Amino acid sequence: MHLIFLPVVHKKDKNDNDIDKLACSEFWKEKDSYRRLQDAFYDYMVSHNFKLERGLPKEENNRQHLDLKEFKQITNFENTKETLKNIKLELQEVPDIKDFKRLSFNREEKILEEIIKPKDEVIEKLYQANVTLQEKLSRQANIIDEAEKYKKERNSILADNRELHNQVNNIKAEYKKKEFDI
Repeated sequence: MHLIFLPVVHKKDKNDNDIDKLACSEFWKEKDSYRRLQDAFYDYMVSHNFKLERGLPKEENNRQHLDLKEFKQITNFENTKETLKNIKLELQEVPDIKDFKRLSFNREEKILEEIIKPKDEVIEKLYQANVTLQEKLSRQANIIDEAEKYKKERNSILADNRELHNQVNNIKAEYKKKEFDI
């Protein structure tokens, strides 16, 4: 979902009139105010029967920010960039048109052997290289899909774990209360 949010602050102007003013710095005063807004939105939507997923806070899932260099290493960016840089289209020289005038005997055969066949071979090699690159990219996309699937499963397990932990705490509290009553 994309949400465009304009922070409007209700203020008074110099003449003590009520005004609405766009003011980011006055709206986002606290460090976690944006997170609280997201949490409030999530709570509101869930309470109105919308099924949303909310990620865990950074403190709970131990995420770490990756700088650009680390991200490029993980995504194999440099190898892909180098491979693309090293691909060269090497075409043989095309004979000069003046040379065609000299060809009288088996002209079509010479054109086929000297021009068309070498070009076709180069095109076939480039096609095979393209197929290989496409297979590599497809494998990387599948790996990313798998990683995302495992991430969702992990988040689900962590959520279940928190829920079970809360249930255990509730049972302990209930047990202590009954123990005290007995």
